[in-house]
Amino acid sequence: MSLHSVNINDILPYVALTTIFDKLTVKDHMAIMTTCKYWYEILNEGRFLRQRRFKLYMKTLCDGGGDGGVGLWNVEQMQRYRAFLISDTYPTSILGYVPTEQKPEFFKALRAFLSREEVMANVEDLFFRMDQYSLCDVFDNTKSWHFPRLRRIIYHASLWFNSNDNIKIKAPNLRQLEIVDPKMTLTPLVRIYSRQIRELDMKFQDQEILFKAIDNDTLINLHSLTLNTATGNHLPKVFQTYDFSANQKTIFARLKYLKICDDDSLFFAIYEDIFHYVLNLETLIIIGKDMSAGSFNAISNITKLKKLCLMVNILGYYDVNKLYLPKLERLTTYIGSFAPLGSVPMLRWLCIKSHCWIRPKIMPVKGDALQTSLHLISQQLEVLRLSRVDVDPTLLDLIRGLTNLRALEMRFVKVHDSDVMEILHKLPALQVFSMSWCNLVKYPEHQYDWHWKQTMYLEDEEKRDFFETLKLDLPDVSIKEIETNWNCTG
Repeated sequence: MSLHSVNINDILPYVALTTIFDKLTVKDHMAIMTTCKYWYEILNEGRFLRQRRFKLYMKTLCDGGGDGGVGLWNVEQMQRYRAFLISDTYPTSILGYVPTEQKPEFFKALRAFLSREEVMANVEDLFFRMDQYSLCDVFDNTKSWHFPRLRRIIYHASLWFNSNDNIKIKAPNLRQLEIVDPKMTLTPLVRIYSRQIRELDMKFQDQEILFKAIDNDTLINLHSLTLNTATGNHLPKVFQTYDFSANQKTIFARLKYLKICDDDSLFFAIYEDIFHYVLNLETLIIIGKDMSAGSFNAISNITKLKKLCLMVNILGYYDVNKLYLPKLERLTTYIGSFAPLGSVPMLRWLCIKSHCWIRPKIMPVKGDALQTSLHLISQQLEVLRLSRVDVDPTLLDLIRGLTNLRALEMRFVKVHDSDVMEILHKLPALQVFSMSWCNLVKYPEHQYDWHWKQTMYLEDEEKRDFFETLKLDLPDVSIKEIETNWNCTG
């Protein structure tokens, strides 16, 4: 195989990349984020973003303490950050909110810091976690604010925006809004920046707020939409087709990325209609409880789809059709209701997971979609990730047949040590194997041990011997192990 045809992101699994990134500095992160879109996404999430996000609490702003003892008396260190968390709470929940009498001092210090030329010129990410304040309290409406590099604003809780707030904020490169706000506070910001927003992430518990946010004919550049439902009094039991306007359907039609997290099944009745609108999608992520067979069958109409994640229980299982997606490259599916595959010639990456809202961790007895699909793609699959599943004998047999598999990753998986050893010796093309936070158990030495109720985990010395043996037996395979026998079954 030519080196030019190898994708390093397939050879190095996610856990290996994050382990490497953990050893780099914030300055290094800023440099390598431009390498590729995948690395940029990793370094803009979770702990990596938190490392680059300075916390602007009362203590860091006014008391000269806080993170590493840094206050306004040492703004040089604070200014090197490109992301800020602005919060009116203390770092510990015990202390609670900033006392009322100290709030004027807090906002004065906050505005003084944000107005510094070095901060305004370089800040890329602002995260507001505040309660019952207008945007005018944060930004003085007597001056103009210019953030030339600001790309993302995140709103959590109840920061609100009055229609009469005359805030002069220019952010020409703002592309992403992430909003977790149960109280009608963010629609004005969506409208102000509607022509430049490319990514919108909303958690809502009010139907009117949702429709006001996305019923906007000026969202002409929006290509990524994430919708998270939150239980509320102003949401219907389920959405219906007539709830959505022509403008909203047009917005869906322009999307390239759509993610719906729906633990209340609000979208159940309209998944099929949505899938008929979003014909330009390249990434579709559905995390919920149930999906009808008709909705699942409609996914095959999205012929441009490259990445698909279906963490739902597919109802009417025997009425579903196989997926025919000519450009599909990555698939994440729930083991209890595996998406049956037809023609997927470009599929190289597969993740099989359990579901936090639905129980099964092992392959269901109904249907044979997983067996049939893995046999279908056995000669083309190159990367397999197992997450929060129990590796049973049937799944073991299927993995052994993946003769071109180059990377196998297990995360929060329960598996026997001898089964791991056997699998790795049966995969001739394997280059990378990783186990992260897995339960590595052993078969009992004596027959009567099978009656023990307690799972028999490998001791520390046994684990070391096991992985040393693997490395000696498989010198051409990169083997990574993190926290095996971590209890992931609870």
